[in-house]
Amino acid sequence: MSSSKQRPPQTPRPVRNRREPLFPLEADDVAPRRSPPQPLKDIVGDLDDAFAPPLRGLADRARPAPGRGHTEPERPVSRPSAVPATVARPTQPQVAVRESRRPLRAAPSSAERLIDETETLRRKRVQYDESATDLFHAERLTARPYRASVPMSAPPLAVSPWLLVVIVASLSILVLSSFGGESSTRLSPWGSLMAAITGEAPQQAARITGIARPAGDYALKAAPSLSPQDIDRILESYGSPATGSGAVWHSLGVQYGIDPAFAVAFFIHESGAGTARNWAGNKPGGATTHNVGNIICAGYPTCFNRFRDYPSWETGIEDWYRLIDVEYIQGRGHRTVADIIPVYAPSFENDVDGYVNVVHRLVDEWRQGRIP
Repeated sequence: MSSSKQRPPQTPRPVRNRREPLFPLEADDVAPRRSPPQPLKDIVGDLDDAFAPPLRGLADRARPAPGRGHTEPERPVSRPSAVPATVARPTQPQVAVRESRRPLRAAPSSAERLIDETETLRRKRVQYDESATDLFHAERLTARPYRASVPMSAPPLAVSPWLLVVIVASLSILVLSSFGGESSTRLSPWGSLMAAITGEAPQQAARITGIARPAGDYALKAAPSLSPQDIDRILESYGSPATGSGAVWHSLGVQYGIDPAFAVAFFIHESGAGTARNWAGNKPGGATTHNVGNIICAGYPTCFNRFRDYPSWETGIEDWYRLIDVEYIQGRGHRTVADIIPVYAPSFENDVDGYVNVVHRLVDEWRQGRIP
């Protein structure tokens, strides 16, 4: 027996039982776990596969040729990854580009803009003149009608019947003696007067006696009361640039049936027979518009400022006769100066009464023989 203590026999430690899982694993659960799907990586791989051949060709062309002692390293070849059949390849959107068929218009030049502005100003001026004419007519409808002052007639005198017999007998003797031959004309001044009336100068005799156109008769439609020589003398007395056109005034008056005395009187009042410094018909360089009545443009083809511009005195004088005859006498039924002037020269820019009185006074003086 050995001296050493013998160890007591050790009892084996009990083996614990292994805990079993709560739910037993099936055969499918034992299979290795797969990684989650990566669709973006698959799409990128698909694109890499699509562009790999052309890029590889470019890389091969750009790679330098191998020289002495040069070895080209091997490049890893990317293998295409499998693309799921359910993933559709992206397609490049088609953008429809619509061509513009409208022609491009070049910017207008300065000359074209100036022409457009000039044309616009001309149309505006025509519209302004037409509006002014319409305003004249509207003012005429509401204007105070002109009434000429008529002198009061004296009450009739009580005449004895015997006195009337004496007067009638005396007048009869004078009339008979005027047609009694040469001796009667020497005895009575009425013979020479009647001879003048029936002789070579009927208009001058009628003007002297005042029988044809007495004072106070201001109807424009009448025979001429002035001869061409009388008209030239009147214009010359004013120093008018229209001196020498008396025959034109007279012949056009006969053509339109208007006494030329009224036309000359209008010319004198409107512009001093063309000598007034502030006359609208004065043009630079001493020329004139030949506008004897200051007729506004109102669509006339040639104008200077607001008024018509005529090439000659004959054209301007005829247009005045035509305007009075067509626009006022035939169009509106006006007959006298007092009817025409309130429309011709409205009161908002003219003295209508003063205008009428000046025309009446001038015509009366000329008819009474007071010609310069």
